[in-house]
Amino acid sequence: MRQEIACVSLPVVLLLSVFLLPACGKKEEAINATIVPLKEKAVLHLRGYVTDDKTELVSQIYNFDRFFSHRDTVDGKPVVVYVSNGEKIPFYIGDDGSVHQLTTVNLSDRLFQYGITSRTPLLVSYWETLLKQNDGVGTEWQMLVDTTLTGVDATGKTVQIRYVYSARARNEGWKEVFIPHTYRLERTVDVHWYEIENYIINETTNDSLFVRKGTAHQYFDPKLGIIKYITDYKKKEGRTPFVSLRGTWELIKTEFTD
Repeated sequence: MRQEIACVSLPVVLLLSVFLLPACGKKEEAINATIVPLKEKAVLHLRGYVTDDKTELVSQIYNFDRFFSHRDTVDGKPVVVYVSNGEKIPFYIGDDGSVHQLTTVNLSDRLFQYGITSRTPLLVSYWETLLKQNDGVGTEWQMLVDTTLTGVDATGKTVQIRYVYSARARNEGWKEVFIPHTYRLERTVDVHWYEIENYIINETTNDSLFVRKGTAHQYFDPKLGIIKYITDYKKKEGRTPFVSLRGTWELIKTEFTD
């Protein structure tokens, strides 16, 4: 087993680890993976929604776009910046074809409902590996983020908020999946996140504010990037009971302008 430790971009993140397991069998050739098409005026139109365990819709159907913005340098790395639902997100592609994204989580809105605020946004930022290809099909890796931030509760007292995100993933290789854009099965590379856990804890009061546990599949098209994402999970907020949900977003249209 080989172990890589990924660098994080903000000092608040204490740990981010990537563990690689060797694949079994014949190694397949790596695809030229990306998140979005790497050219201007190429737009992916996607839609998302959430259903319950009875497949009943429990959210509004929302639409968002993804497209290439510009190239830049972040943490000394040459990156591509793309726009997703109005947010600019950097990513880069490693020499082995692996894809790494700078993920930023803003906890301010979620903590506000518990009366916890801060003068500045409560952000957690880290490099997240979305696809590993160095050992071909069967390559596995693990993400772990464990950090503590400082906020103020409704009484004006300082509280310590712990954010934990851990996930285990495996490159499952080629898989056909239905895409609404073409109304047919498309051949994609399937990244199976077979274990995802996310916690937000008020360490000062020892209260669990948010818990989410589940799995996910992320589908990469070699030319278009990520064209579908499905996650099955259970979540719990505060003292409410767990609810089982499925979140989906998928490609419904492409737009290429010369």
